[in-house]
Amino acid sequence: MELDILKPILRESANFAEEDIAFDLVVDPERVRWEDLFDDDRPVEVEFGSGTGRFILDCAARFPKHNYVAVEFRLKWFKLIRSRVIKRNLPNIRVLCADAKLLVESLIPENQVLNYHIHHPDPWPKTRHRKRRLFQPRFCSMLKRGLVPGGHVFIMTDVEEYFRSIVQVMNAYSGLARLPDFPDDPDRIITNYEEKATKRNIQIHRTAYQNLD
Repeated sequence: MELDILKPILRESANFAEEDIAFDLVVDPERVRWEDLFDDDRPVEVEFGSGTGRFILDCAARFPKHNYVAVEFRLKWFKLIRSRVIKRNLPNIRVLCADAKLLVESLIPENQVLNYHIHHPDPWPKTRHRKRRLFQPRFCSMLKRGLVPGGHVFIMTDVEEYFRSIVQVMNAYSGLARLPDFPDDPDRIITNYEEKATKRNIQIHRTAYQNLD
C-alpha cells in the first residue's frame, strides 16, 4: 500500500530544489532506509509535531553531524517547515507530512533513531477525546523498536494532567528507563511554543526516557 501522505524534501545537489522530489514509502519496514532520505549514515533524530519548525531547524543548524526528520501532520505547518528548510539550505533535515503513530508502528527502521523529540503534543483535554492522545499504550510500546541502544525519548508539555498521564503510560508500556529530572540548560534549543508559554509564566513539564538495551 503506497502512502502519498509521506512527502519528504530530498536534496538533488548542493542546492535545494524548489519542488519536492517524488518519494513513495510502503508499509514495509525493511524498505524504509535512512539512506533513502539522506546521503550518509549519520545519527538520525526525529521530532513529532514540529509545528513551525523552529526547534528542529535550529538543531540541524547547530549539529550538522546529525540528521533530522521533522514529522508534521498538518499540511499548513509542513509547507512552512519545507520553505524554511529550503531558505536556510540545511542539507541534514527532511520533512514528512505524516501521522506519528503510523511511522512509529510501521515505517521507522528498527534500532535506527538516536533520539525522539515530542514537544507539546495535543492534550485533547475533554475526557471523551482522550483516546485521540498520542501517548497511548501501543504508541509507547513501539517507541523502543526504533531506538538505537542508548537512544532517548525527550518529552515536553505544559499540561500537568497530561504530563502525569504520559509518565504513567510510558512507565507501564514503553520498556524504557525514565531518567532523573534534568536541570534547565540556558543554552539548550527551545521550541516556539515553549518560549510563548514561558513568557506567560506557564510551567513546562519535561521528562526523558532511555533505551538501556
